[in-house]
Amino acid sequence: MLDVRFASLCGSPALRDLLERIVSAWRPDKAVERARTAYEYVARILPTDAYLEAVGAADRVVLEAEERQDLPAYEEALRELCRTARAEAMREKEGAA
Repeated sequence: MLDVRFASLCGSPALRDLLERIVSAWRPDKAVERARTAYEYVARILPTDAYLEAVGAADRVVLEAEERQDLPAYEEALRELCRTARAEAMREKEGAA
């Protein structure tokens, strides 16, 4: 009975994703794709004259997670990098107005 319930739970995409995050090994192809998406977004929204200190700090966190090969932390650091870049872009936009 337990095996049947476990098997049905593993069929859930949400649970499968959670389990993959918990036990997955570092996958360079996935990391590269995530980074490409994030850095393209940052390049697209960040003005050339933006203050880069905060973005640089967020980028260092990305690199640290990459060195540890911690995919969940790496993905979260990339999200934070995007949030930081968006905040800096908004700050620049407000300053120009």
